[in-house]
Amino acid sequence: MDNKKKFLLILVALSVLLYLWLTAAITGGDPWIAALVCWVSSPILFLCLAYFFETSSTGSGRGASFGSAFKSVFSLKKQALSFIIGDILLLPAAAWLAADKWSQATDRSGLTWSWWVLSLLLGGIAGAAFHYLLDKPGYTNRGYASNLDSPTKLFHDFVSYPVLFGGLLYAFIPLVGATWINGHTIPIVLLIAGWAALGKKVDGDRAGTLVPWGHPAFDWNELSVPQH
Repeated sequence: MDNKKKFLLILVALSVLLYLWLTAAITGGDPWIAALVCWVSSPILFLCLAYFFETSSTGSGRGASFGSAFKSVFSLKKQALSFIIGDILLLPAAAWLAADKWSQATDRSGLTWSWWVLSLLLGGIAGAAFHYLLDKPGYTNRGYASNLDSPTKLFHDFVSYPVLFGGLLYAFIPLVGATWINGHTIPIVLLIAGWAALGKKVDGDRAGTLVPWGHPAFDWNELSVPQH
């Protein structure tokens, strides 16, 4: 099995573990842990992968230091705002609110095992669709096909998406039935809608000049960015 396939298997296992942690935190009514899992599932591990895999001593990829990797990952000018604002602020806030509301809910009948599995699968499908149907054509047409294989790109699409999308879906739909009458879910809807708008409209308009969003080309045989 080649290195990329091994990495993808690790990502699948990691996504299941983080999804389990997030759904347990939200439905268990622990807002700060829910927000923490969101940060681990996207910006924190994203930055770690960017530093350990996508930097080099020659400055290729994301530069040669942790500082250069940090600036690349969190650049407001060059990074997707659905990541900078959405993954770092909006989605953790939605998870925080969902956990807070679940701590008050008494009807937990919607939290079934089958819904838990289905939500995880739907999160995985959303990530795969984002990777192959939305991003792949744009990357390929602009000559960045190899950048789709960067560790951070694979991590975002096959861990962050399944965990955040699937986890919030699992917690949110039953929450509507449990607390909708009190209007508790409206702020969560607005936060998720804001994240979706950033990705669809704002980042969609910026994609023409900013693809590949800092993701460097990556050589899975050498486990490094190509040297220039």
